[in-house]
Amino acid sequence: MAKKKKNKEFTPPKRNCDGCTACCEGWLSAEALGKRFFPGQPCHWMGCSGCTVYEDRPKVCSDFQCAWKDTHYLPEWFKPSQSNVICLWRKWKNPEDCTEGDAGGVYLSVSEMGERISSQCLTWLNNYAAARQLNVKYELNGRWHWMGTDSFCAWCSAPQQ
Repeated sequence: MAKKKKNKEFTPPKRNCDGCTACCEGWLSAEALGKRFFPGQPCHWMGCSGCTVYEDRPKVCSDFQCAWKDTHYLPEWFKPSQSNVICLWRKWKNPEDCTEGDAGGVYLSVSEMGERISSQCLTWLNNYAAARQLNVKYELNGRWHWMGTDSFCAWCSAPQQ
């Protein structure tokens, strides 16, 4: 009698920053230990080899969730240091207010890092968003664009408070 093999659930390998410092290089807006950083102004604590206060970094830094690092939906080449985009998951409405297909009230926010988002990135985002009903909002040449469910697009086009 043959034994049945148990299906093992696949757990993708953990992704590491491995030299990527895009979140510290001035593509995000925050304050770290009394010093502001924002688009065009890298973090004051950024050194040649990365963060100079890593062991004592503030909560805003330790809590940062890079979508590429934390989500295996994005391909390897979407790593911020390779793609020149930084991706974050953001909430656009409470999950309990979502209708079917609203992707749980989250969207992928994609910001260009100094250079225009490549056509490879845009094509991948378009295809993935269409196939998975993923809501995506991206910045291109300083302007925001979006794709996804009808209710998400209506939310994006409405004046934000």
